[in-house]
Amino acid sequence: MIALAQHKYDNIWLFGPWKGYGTILDFSSDNKIIDNVDFAFDMNTGSSMIANEFGELQYYSNGCHIADGSHEIVQGANWLNPGWYYDNYCFDGFGYPYSDQCMIFIPFAENQYSLFYQNKNRIYTSPSQYLILVDSIYRTDIINNSVTFVNKAILSDTFAFASMAAVKHANNEDYWIVNPHDSSNVYFSIHARQDDLGAVVKQFIPNLFQRQHNGSLAKFSPNGETYVGFETVYQEQSLKIFSFNRADGKLNLEYTLPNPDTVNTFIGGIEFSPSGQFLYVSTRKVIYQYDLEAADVEGSKTVVAVWDGFTDLFPCTFHVMQRGPDCRIYINSPSSQKYLHVIMHPDVKGPDCEVRQHEIPLYYYHQISMPYFPNYRLGTGEPVCDSTLSLPTSIPVVTLPMEGIKIWPNPASGDCRVMLAPGVLRSAVSLDVVDMWGRSVLTRDLSNNYNEVIPIDLSRI
Repeated sequence: MIALAQHKYDNIWLFGPWKGYGTILDFSSDNKIIDNVDFAFDMNTGSSMIANEFGELQYYSNGCHIADGSHEIVQGANWLNPGWYYDNYCFDGFGYPYSDQCMIFIPFAENQYSLFYQNKNRIYTSPSQYLILVDSIYRTDIINNSVTFVNKAILSDTFAFASMAAVKHANNEDYWIVNPHDSSNVYFSIHARQDDLGAVVKQFIPNLFQRQHNGSLAKFSPNGETYVGFETVYQEQSLKIFSFNRADGKLNLEYTLPNPDTVNTFIGGIEFSPSGQFLYVSTRKVIYQYDLEAADVEGSKTVVAVWDGFTDLFPCTFHVMQRGPDCRIYINSPSSQKYLHVIMHPDVKGPDCEVRQHEIPLYYYHQISMPYFPNYRLGTGEPVCDSTLSLPTSIPVVTLPMEGIKIWPNPASGDCRVMLAPGVLRSAVSLDVVDMWGRSVLTRDLSNNYNEVIPIDLSRI
């Protein structure tokens, strides 16, 4: 097994548009934000990635393919999830039509990583009607950059999407992968081991209203002892808090909480603070904080943020959350955006936790994606996260590659046209024209200019 080293498997986050340059958040880097990365394929809502123990990108997937850290598709890993969805979505760089939390990379040994992912098995009888046959959870292993097997079905049933969560086994070597049934009170716990599978625990949880699979989310606490399921579709028991036994994979329902909002949002996110004391729940326009150590958990519900109305083409509201390796919590939006919200001090009670809205600028719009990472450091003797890491707040000045900009006619002495590649962060772009001696003769601020073609007059230069 991997020696106690850095365990920085969650230090690389990828956000990318369709067939274009993506944004990388590298928590191992002093710069933090790296752009102009030509991903091997589109990174959709459903995506997963993993670095090695030292924080170097190893693999990422969009549910159709797996690419390595050099952004090349791994041989043998270009045909994930065969079936109707692959045939109709996995072409020309597009990704599998997942929701969040449908793929998880697990590091089992040095240079051995496994991707666990959900497969939708549908037969469409018309454009709007389909038959559900059976879903599967697949596994693909990559050892020393070679695929040992692909699309190996480890469990077949009908599963809730956006609810796959993982936690270390009590032996701190294996993992449990927990996934609810599609729309019932059944929960599956899969014992994932390095070379094979252990037990699959199937539990029926009594005293619950029937689950609604649309908009479901799930997370484990940092210590792996608490599992929370959140149904964003309004129902009386919306937040379900379980204790979890990491030795036998069994859940025990402790209590339920009502939906924090009084309307159906179909949008939301949940995340634990690094200590596990506070649970954050986001709906479209509000972020709530619960104190799980309070005598009255429901009564501890506190509003810590209300959407400030900021819009960038689309409303920049709240959606999925993920705790970062820097101990902050990052939040995306339910529409294509180029910003992330951030909770600066998640272990501080009440509004002093400091929610900063649209605080982290990305280089490009991304497809409503947010990576999901389990606590890889559980049982290693290392802390959950490193609060000394700086916040990735600034975007350095960069030069677009030639394929990122088009200029015509060329040469020109009068009217000229400039077109930037789709998804370029327009709020951070300026045009500088220099003469043959390198002197600046024209500077044009293109901030917030969303025109497809930008006219430039060179006649007075």
